[in-house]
Amino acid sequence: MVKTINQAYQEKYQQEKKRKIFRKVFLFLVLFFGLAGGTVYALFFSNLFNISEINISNSGFVKNQEIRSLVDSYLSQQKLFIPRFNSIFLANASQISAMINREFPAAENIKVKKRYFHALEISLDYKKAVGVWCYKTADQCFYFDRSGAIFDAVTETSGSLLVNIMDEKGSFENLGQPAADPALVNLIFETKDRLEKIKIGVFKFVVPAEEDFRLDIQTVEGWKIYLSTKDDLVRQFKSLEVFLAQKITSEKRSQLQYIDLTVPNRVYYK
Repeated sequence: MVKTINQAYQEKYQQEKKRKIFRKVFLFLVLFFGLAGGTVYALFFSNLFNISEINISNSGFVKNQEIRSLVDSYLSQQKLFIPRFNSIFLANASQISAMINREFPAAENIKVKKRYFHALEISLDYKKAVGVWCYKTADQCFYFDRSGAIFDAVTETSGSLLVNIMDEKGSFENLGQPAADPALVNLIFETKDRLEKIKIGVFKFVVPAEEDFRLDIQTVEGWKIYLSTKDDLVRQFKSLEVFLAQKITSEKRSQLQYIDLTVPNRVYYK
C-alpha cells in the first residue's frame, strides 16, 4: 500500500512527539534522582548539616561533660547502615530527652531544642525531693520525688521539711525505681496530711518487716501510731480523733507508748 505524503508526515510527527516525551521524562528522572541523591548525600554523608555545637544548662548536679558524652554517643551511632546520624534534621529531640532522663534520674524539666543548622540546646533541673526513703536491708537512703521514684543517694536525715521513711521490707535495685508500691506512697502522704490537720507531728514512718499490712508512725512526741494499710484510713483517723479527745488528757499523752488502730472499731494503746 502506497503511503500518501500526508500519512508519511503524520508518522514522522508522531515519532518526533514520542522522542520529545521520552526526552522530557528522561530529563525529569535524571533531575529527580540527582536531587534525591544530593539530598541523601547532604543529610547522611556530608558535613553540611552536622551538629557541631551542644550548649548545656543545668544547676550543676551533674557535669556537663557527662551529658555531652551521652549525647555524642547518640549522635555518632549508626542506624540502617547510615554512617552519620548527627545531622540536625535526623537528631530526635524527644529521644535525646528520654535518654538523659534514663541516664540521670535526678534530672527533671529536660528540654532539648534544635538551633538550625548546627547546634543543640539542652537544659535540665535537679528534681525537688519530697522525702528520704531508707532501705534497712541495704543500709542506704535516697531522695524520692512526689511520684515515688528514688533519684539520688543521701544520708539518713530527720526533720519536718522532708518525709522520712524507714523501709524494713523493700530492697534497692537502681536509681529511678519506685520507692515502693504507689498505693503505699500515697497512703504515707495522705496520713501525713491528716496528722498535720490534728496537730500531730511526724518524725518518721516505718514499714515494719514483721507485719504485712501495717504502717507505723513515730510522732515527734515520741509515741507511735499503728495503722492498717488494708483498712479504711478515714475510719482509722476518726477512731484516733475520738480516742484522743475522750480518753487521753495532755498529761497522759506525754506518757503514751503507742496507739494501735489496726483492728476495725477498736483502739488499743499503752
